[in-house]
Order: sequence, then C-alpha cells, then structure tokens
Amino acid sequence: MNREMFSARIARNFEGVIDTTLREGEQFAGVFDEDIERFKPWEINVAQSTTILQGLHKMGVRYAELPNPMAEGMNHHLRRLVDLTERTKLLPHIRARMSDLKAVIDLNGADGVNILAVADLSRIEAMRDEISGQPHTMTSYMDQVRRVIVASHDAGLETRLGIEHSWDVDIALMMPFYRMADDLGVARVSVADTRGSALHFEVAERISRVKNGLRRTKIQVHFHDDTGGAYVNALTSLAEGASYVDTTLLGIGERTGIVDLSKFVVALAAIDPNLISNFNFSSLTELERQVAQYLGIEVPHNLPASRNAFAHKAGIHHHQIRKVNEQGKNGAMSYQATDPVIIGNQPEFVTRSRISGSTGK
Repeated sequence: MNREMFSARIARNFEGVIDTTLREGEQFAGVFDEDIERFKPWEINVAQSTTILQGLHKMGVRYAELPNPMAEGMNHHLRRLVDLTERTKLLPHIRARMSDLKAVIDLNGADGVNILAVADLSRIEAMRDEISGQPHTMTSYMDQVRRVIVASHDAGLETRLGIEHSWDVDIALMMPFYRMADDLGVARVSVADTRGSALHFEVAERISRVKNGLRRTKIQVHFHDDTGGAYVNALTSLAEGASYVDTTLLGIGERTGIVDLSKFVVALAAIDPNLISNFNFSSLTELERQVAQYLGIEVPHNLPASRNAFAHKAGIHHHQIRKVNEQGKNGAMSYQATDPVIIGNQPEFVTRSRISGSTGK
C-alpha cells in the first residue's frame, strides 16, 4: 500500500478523536517528589478541567471522556463540568452496571456514556448478577450489559461499548458483545490495547475483522504506548476501518500513557493536511504547555508541543533552509515532516554551536 492509498483509506474512515485527558490522563502517576521519595498523585481540579474542555472545544474536538461518577470524590467535580458552556460533549466512563449508569444520569448533563464490559469467561464467572446476586454466566452477563445499554438509550445518552483487554481476549468472545451493541444501535464500540503490546499487523487484522462484523456501529480505538507502537497502531486502525482514536494531552495516562493529541495531529498532517482540515489546532501547543504546568513538568522533548520539537541545529540544515528561503519557499520544511504552525508551535534555529557554526549559516 502506498502513501496515497493509505491516506485515502484514512480519509474515508476518520471522524475525530475522543480526548480522555480527564479520565485516562488522571491515571498519570504524578511527579516524583525527591523530598519524600515517592510519586505525588496528580488530581486535576475544576478550573484546570474547564481550561482543558474549553480548549478542546475551541479546536473542534467533539468528545471528551470523564471518569466514573461512582469514584469517591468525583461526583461533585463532574457536576461542575457538565454545567459548563462552550465545551465538548462529555462521556463518563463506567462499568456495565445499572448503579454506575444511574450515577451518570443523576449528573443531569452528561451527553453520553462509555460503558466498559469484559469478555473473559473466568472474570465473568467471578462477578455476580446485579438482580439475582448469583454468579454470572456468559448469558446472564450479556443480559446485564444489554440492560445497561437499553437504559442508557432510554435516558437519551449517546452510548459506546468497550471490552477491557480487547487485544488479549479471543475475538470469538468479543464479537457477540459487539454485534449485540450494533443491533441495539450503539454509536461506537471500543477496541483497546490495554497493555500497549499490539503490533501493527495484528492491529490491521483485528480491526478488519471487527469492522466486517458490524453493520452500522463505528469503531473507536485506544492504544497504550508501552512498546512505542501506539501512533502507528492508531493510523493503521483508521486505514482498516476505525473512525475514532482516543488521545490525551501530552499523551499522559497509565504507565507510559496513550496517543498524544499533538503527535497524532502532526502524524495526520504529514500524511495529508486535508485529514485535519475540519479542525483548528493552532492553540494546541499552548494547551499542552498549560497542562504541563499543571503537572509541574516540561513538555517532553519528543512531543510536537515541546520547545525543541522543531529546533534546527546542524549547520548543513541551516544552510539548506536559508537557500530554500531565498527561493521564496518555506526552507524549514526541508527538515520537518509538517509545519509547526498547524499546532501553534514554531521552528527554532540554534546557532553558535560547534556543529552549527558561529552564525548558524
């Protein structure tokens, strides 16, 4: 498959990102405190959450995922967020339980719900039916998931069904859940690489199989980056039929985190700038740097919102860039995949070093 074919397939499927900074991002361990030699847990406050939600909305990001309102101390926080104006659509992430769904409904303002189920039989048999109190069978558990989906729709909530560890579960166990969701009119099903170990050829095969098993429901993907493949896997998923990718600002999340929004945007633009034409990411660098301040860290050097992401130091680079600039073109693009202006960053030219020369020219 060449670049043009790959781009065309992504363009046909891609509908947007679902930013989960306020849910997955809150699983970021925090900042190491040398005085007490442990991680200080990071918990985002209402003002910071507001800045993030309104910033995402300004860029055209349609959805943001929120934590489960059943979590201790979370309900009051979420009630403040659903009352905001000028924000993204808000999707609390819950277990496939009626009690969790009721907590979302009681927020009186959530736009949808992201339901998480399991398909591993050993885990299912260790759970109990909400109504009978008896240990679940696969049949009784699927009935419970069905009840939660139906009740969610009855409450007017846009609904997504995800399967935990869906890269490690036999697809034959997952597909009955996905087909049930499809039959019930669920907006999206989620396929998640919880351990961050999936390889791109495995991703292509599994997303293709899930896509072929659905009639109308969209596919959402969630990739952790433990082995460095999250971005390739996200792009591969889009080419194979997925429509939405989970992201966070700075890529924060459990362990090494998930797909960073700015890096994903730059990757799409490098393939074809038209893929992000429905968004305005010019304030993305500012927003990611703001989140870094919340965390008490610098933007990681390998993210496009960092201060050195588009820094040019080598003398041969400076010389080529200057020559191209003299022709009335953007010389920096000789050594960049994309123009940093799309995310509100800018190129930097490091001079007076032993490899750039005294003037950097």
